[in-house]
Amino acid sequence: DGGYGNGSLDTSVALLVNKGIGDSVMTYFNAGAVFTDSFRAEETIDLEDYLYGAAGVEWLYSGTLSLNTQFFIQGSPFRNTGIRTIDEVATILSFGGRYRINPGRFLEFSFSEDTNTAGAPDFMFGLGYRYKF
Repeated sequence: DGGYGNGSLDTSVALLVNKGIGDSVMTYFNAGAVFTDSFRAEETIDLEDYLYGAAGVEWLYSGTLSLNTQFFIQGSPFRNTGIRTIDEVATILSFGGRYRINPGRFLEFSFSEDTNTAGAPDFMFGLGYRYKF
């Protein structure tokens, strides 16, 4: 036996809404629910269903550069373990951008901070390269 996950089947439902404002601003709203089963390992741990959501804004600064910010919040499937980092709601605030190298290639970057210091890494830096086939 190996791999990641809780050893059970989880399901989720989510809604994503994109709304443009003018020619250069796009807003994003996302909300969802995760329905968990038990975590099966040395001992079985009951997990709780949880909600998550995000809101973001992307601004097309120029024909090749867009800047964005996003706020993400997620509940915890664990309850009352006494370990603050997994008991509490996780929140992350991100700032980033996307640079279009050419019509099919993009360079993406982001800086993220957990705003409540629970349930998420303290600081994250992301760098990505995207290629469209």
